[in-house]
Order: sequence, then C-alpha cells, then structure tokens
Amino acid sequence: MRLGARWGFYKFPPDPAADAVVQQERLAWRAVELPTHLQSADERPDSGQVALVFDLQLPLAAQLEQAKRLLQIEQRRQIKKASLLPPRIAAHGPRLTRMLQLLDGAQAGAEPSRMVQVLGFDSVEALDHALEEAKQLRDGGYRRLLLLD
Repeated sequence: MRLGARWGFYKFPPDPAADAVVQQERLAWRAVELPTHLQSADERPDSGQVALVFDLQLPLAAQLEQAKRLLQIEQRRQIKKASLLPPRIAAHGPRLTRMLQLLDGAQAGAEPSRMVQVLGFDSVEALDHALEEAKQLRDGGYRRLLLLD
C-alpha cells in the first residue's frame, strides 16, 4: 500500500479470484471485451468463409489471439455440422475422386442426365455446380491442396 501511495495510487482493485462482495469503497475488476468478432458471409452461411472485425485503435496482439480462438471454434462448429471438411487431405479424397469422374465424364461427352444418375447427384443443377468447382480446381485451384495436412 505504501508503494502505491508513493506513486499516487491509494486504492487497488481486489483480486478477481476472490469471491468477496465489492464494497463501494473498493475498485472492482471488470473484464474488458475486445471488439474482435466474426461476421459470417451473409450471402452463403456455412460457406467455409468468415470475416474478422478488428479495432485498429487498440493493440493487435490480444485481438489476434482472440481471433485465433474464434476461428478455431468456428472451424470446429462447421466441421461438426458437416458443412466443412477437416483440413486434411485424406478427408478430401472422396470429393476429389468424384471431381475427377466429373471431368472425365464431361470430356468424354457423357449426357448430364446420365452423369447425375451414375454419380448420384440430386439434380442437373447440383451436377453443374460440382462440375464448375472441378474445373476451378483443375485450372489452378489444385495448388490449395498443398496447404492441407
């Protein structure tokens, strides 16, 4: 207390671990909420993409730590919900095999209705969407596979 008085601090906040009721005379600890939070992609929720919001007027180190935790929680939530595959190459195997089959079928000139039937798609629209994704992967997106474990 004497050292605090020397520097002009006469009141110290109580220990946050203590369960004692805070009196009016004492200062109380108050947890400060950091402004970092996630914003899901509005146009496609559970698309595997999120945006982070930071307050650049505050130090970034604590906000980056909180952002890391938020991203890990969101990734686990989407993996559990099956809207996202785990970031391991083995988890993507069946999807990549299907994309190769799609590209082979398209190159061979197979009818879309036949491809829907053989590959088990719900509709021709779902097939078109998957074929577009396969073409993007073929045209350079395959490099993202190197980022997986």
